[in-house]
Amino acid sequence: MKSRFSPSAVRLLLATAAAALSGCTAVGPDYRKPAAVYPAFRNASAATPAPEAARPHAAWWSAFGDAALDRLEARALAENPGLAAAAARVDAARARLGVVRADRLPSAESTGTAILASEGATRTIPVPGHPLSYRTRGDSYDLGFGASYELDLWGRVRREVQSSAAQAAASEADARATRLALCADLAQTYFLYRELEAEASIETRSIAVQADNLEILRARQRGGFATDLDLERAQAELATSQADAADLVRRREQTFDALALLAGTDPAELTPLVAETRLPSPPRIPAGVPSEVLKRRPDVAAAEERLQAATADIGVAIADRYPSFQLTGSAGFDSLALRTLLQEPSRYWQLGPTLTGSLFDGGRGKAQVAAARAEASAALADYRTQCLRALGDVEDALVALRQDSVRDDALRRALRASRTAVQLANERYTHGLTNYLDVLDAQRSALQVERSLCEVDGARLTGTVQLVRALGGGWD
Repeated sequence: MKSRFSPSAVRLLLATAAAALSGCTAVGPDYRKPAAVYPAFRNASAATPAPEAARPHAAWWSAFGDAALDRLEARALAENPGLAAAAARVDAARARLGVVRADRLPSAESTGTAILASEGATRTIPVPGHPLSYRTRGDSYDLGFGASYELDLWGRVRREVQSSAAQAAASEADARATRLALCADLAQTYFLYRELEAEASIETRSIAVQADNLEILRARQRGGFATDLDLERAQAELATSQADAADLVRRREQTFDALALLAGTDPAELTPLVAETRLPSPPRIPAGVPSEVLKRRPDVAAAEERLQAATADIGVAIADRYPSFQLTGSAGFDSLALRTLLQEPSRYWQLGPTLTGSLFDGGRGKAQVAAARAEASAALADYRTQCLRALGDVEDALVALRQDSVRDDALRRALRASRTAVQLANERYTHGLTNYLDVLDAQRSALQVERSLCEVDGARLTGTVQLVRALGGGWD
C-alpha cells in the first residue's frame, strides 16, 4: 500500500504512544532490603584499642608496616591472572546490561532491493501480521526504512534492566571478593614464609650449639668424665634437629613457590621483592568493632544484589503473561524503474500497532512465575546465610586472636624460664652435679618453646589477616 507521508497522523500516533507510556506500571514486587540485626561482637575485646588502628580500606595490608609485603601486594594486584579474569567477568556483566537497556529504545533498520527480471516476480508488502503478496513483471527497485518500538506497558523491560543491573553489581562485588581473597591469601602466605624462616634460623642456631656440645662431650668422654650413653644421646639429638631443619627448609621453599604463584610472578623474580626482614608486629585492632562493618563485605553485597535480581525476575515472569504492544512503521521508495525510484509517486509509508498475547500456554506462564518466586526465596535464604556466616567468621577470628595473645604471653614467660633452666643445667653439668641428659632436656625444652613462640607470632599475624578478611577488607 502506497501513501504520502502525513505529519498529522504521525503526531497523533506518537501522542497516543506517549499517553500509553504515561500509564505504564511495573508488575511484580519492588525490592525491599531484608531487615537484619547486627549485634555487637561477643569477642570484640580481643585487642587493645589504639588511635592508629584505623587504616585505609583499600590498602589494609599497610597497617602491618612491612615494606616487603607492600611490594608483593602491589605486584599481585598488577600481575595476578585471577584478578584479570574477575575484571573480564565484570565487563561482560556490564555489556549484558547494555544489551538489556537497548530494549528500552526504538530499533531501526534500512533495506535496499534491486530485482532485474524478464519474467514475473513475486513481491511482498510487509504489513505487520498480514503481509501482502502480488506478482509483477520486469525490474523493481526498493529503498526502505523500518522502525519498531515496544511499549513497556507492564514494566517487563524495566524489570529486566533492574535484574541485569543487580547482576552487574553482583559481578563487581565478586571481583572485590576475589581481590580481597587474593590479598589476604598472599599476606597469610607471606607471614607463614617469614615464620618458617624464623624457625629455620632458630633450628640452625640450635644445631650449632648442639654440635659444639657434642665435641665437648667427646673430649670429656675420652677423659673418662662422660659415658658412652651421654655421647649417643647427644648424637641422636643432633641428628633429630638436622632432620627437623631439613623439613623446615622444604616447607619454606614450598611456601615461597606458593607466594610467587599468588604474586603472579616467577619464583626467581620474587627474591628481590622479599628482602630479609623480621616478623612484624600485628596491628592492634580497636575493641568493640561494630557489626555494621559486615555490610561492606563483598560476598554479603553480592548475595544482596542477587536477591535484588531475583526479585526483579518475578516481575519479568509476570509481565510475560500479559500481551505486548509494539509500534511498527516503515517508509521508503518503491519503483519499477531506477530513474523514478526517488520521485514523489514512488514514496510510501506505513505505521501501525501490533498486539501479541498468549491465549493458551498449558500453564507455562504460571509455572515460570512460581519458579521465579522460588528463586527469590532461595536468594533470600542465601543472603541470610551469608550474613550469619560473616558474623561467625568475625567471631572466630576475634576469639583466635584473643587466645593467641594469651598463648603469646604464656610462651614468653616459658621461654625466659627455659633459658634460665638451660643456663643452670650447664653450670651443674660443668661442676659434675648432674649428667648430660639434664642439659639436653633443658636445651630441647628451650628450643621447643622458642619455636612455639615463633609459631604463635605467625598465627597472630595470619589471624589478624583473617579478621581483616572477615571484616571485608579493613576496619574503621
